[in-house]
Amino acid sequence: SMTGGLILGLDTTGRGGSAVLATEDAVLETRAWRAEPSHTPHLHSATTDLLAVAGARLAAIAVAAGPGGFSAVRGGMAIAKGICLALDITLVAIPGLEAVALSAAALIEGRVLALIDAGARGCFAREFTLDGSNAIPTTEPGLASPDAIARAIISGAHPVGDLPPARLEQIAAAVPAHHQAPPITTRQPMAVAVARLGWSKLASSTGRDALGAVPIYLREPDATLPKKGWGRT
Repeated sequence: SMTGGLILGLDTTGRGGSAVLATEDAVLETRAWRAEPSHTPHLHSATTDLLAVAGARLAAIAVAAGPGGFSAVRGGMAIAKGICLALDITLVAIPGLEAVALSAAALIEGRVLALIDAGARGCFAREFTLDGSNAIPTTEPGLASPDAIARAIISGAHPVGDLPPARLEQIAAAVPAHHQAPPITTRQPMAVAVARLGWSKLASSTGRDALGAVPIYLREPDATLPKKGWGRT
């Protein structure tokens, strides 16, 4: 049974990263950081800390599986996978845009546009309907330009995401003044939403106890693939 168990939620998809330790009902510990110089040192120290706190109560790890920066998402997935294999616990991969949408659930209802910055190519984006503690996707995920984001905002979608100032300016410039609805920064570390989604996915999994085994196969993260190298020509 998962009763009394803890889940470790990890997020490295954005400019800020986070790790949380949570029961099914409450967040016990939170670590949050800016990815400077990268997520790696912060992620290592946070996971070391939280694993020590959790001890034998750790039942699963939920990790944001992208989209996001290629090496950042890979790094988060690799650490999560390594811990799960070492401790023989379950790994749950969570779509990052779903976690972005859900992180705003306490603040807004209805139609939201979840955004994760994608550098020169704009933003990874997907629309959801927020209904209490559920984020129901209503469009396919994709890359969106500031103009496309502005059009969604004008048509009534509430933007959610932690975007760099230059990106916020581009989006604001594309939205007519009388429609101004600037993207809200998520108020809680993303790993909180990742952990919450982790519990709900574990609860809805069928068959024998979901905590019994590590999935052998993990989907590759929806990360930004480099143009060259990494076996790509």
